[in-house]
Amino acid sequence: MAERPRVDVGCVLCKTAGTPTEIVENGFTLVRCGNCGLLFVSPRPREEDILAIYEHDAAHTGMRQLISKDRASHAVAHARHTLRLLRNHRPGGRLLEIGAGGGLFLSEARRAGYAVAAIEPNPQQADFIAETFGIRCIREPLGPQTLTGEVFDVIYHCNVLSHFPNPVQTLNVIRSRLGPGGVLVMETGNFADVDLVSTASSR
Repeated sequence: MAERPRVDVGCVLCKTAGTPTEIVENGFTLVRCGNCGLLFVSPRPREEDILAIYEHDAAHTGMRQLISKDRASHAVAHARHTLRLLRNHRPGGRLLEIGAGGGLFLSEARRAGYAVAAIEPNPQQADFIAETFGIRCIREPLGPQTLTGEVFDVIYHCNVLSHFPNPVQTLNVIRSRLGPGGVLVMETGNFADVDLVSTASSR
């Protein structure tokens, strides 16, 4: 069976086509919206492309780095800072993290009084979260059938927006999983985070 091609897409905010390539990294192309300036991936990766990355050896190497002493110390400090800000808006309740990595944010959130759960498709990371922290972990991407009937007071994700095959659809699912007064906390990078060496080499 022939492999289905990736789909060229326009800006998810204003539907304008992207201008010439800004960055090429790991086989994915980042373009800039000619109207609003949003950076987005086009052609858009298919869900199976993204899941395949999580099964790759490089993802497992990343897991070993993720739980290294230095990385863990930084992650805990970042989690505590984020939680201090979050408590101003929602001081407790059910918290779901999408793309939970090594689970350190959830561990700190539980320590702060939240009831926590995770979504993490990377099998190495999902195993670590479940076995090390005893945290419930859904091992598939968030979709319309995921966690049906459940609602959360807080949904959090950090640097995973670009991993969503269809960001608008996923954000709509997230909205449907938030209870009354629920809070979405979303951290994402911008062009200042891009490795300029990679950018220069792609031009």
